[in-house]
Amino acid sequence: MYGDPDHLTVTGESELKRATSPYGNSKKIGEEILEHLTKSDLTFSAISLRYFNPIGAHASCSIGEIPSGIPNNLMPYITQTASGIRD
Repeated sequence: MYGDPDHLTVTGESELKRATSPYGNSKKIGEEILEHLTKSDLTFSAISLRYFNPIGAHASCSIGEIPSGIPNNLMPYITQTASGIRD
């Protein structure tokens, strides 16, 4: 899903739409390359893990920029280091 969804919540089974940004289009192209490769070489398999809304998820900061406790993904480390919270 890289365009405007027909409905929310978007799942892995949701129809792929035309990308609405160059960034979204680059992600869609990457998935198409993997799809073509796995169809052309049956010994090859692939999975694409999408990471949506890595920062700025909620104004309260209860999710997103300042997670409570030890972060469990990369983006909080990057933003906390950039803002001086972490070395």
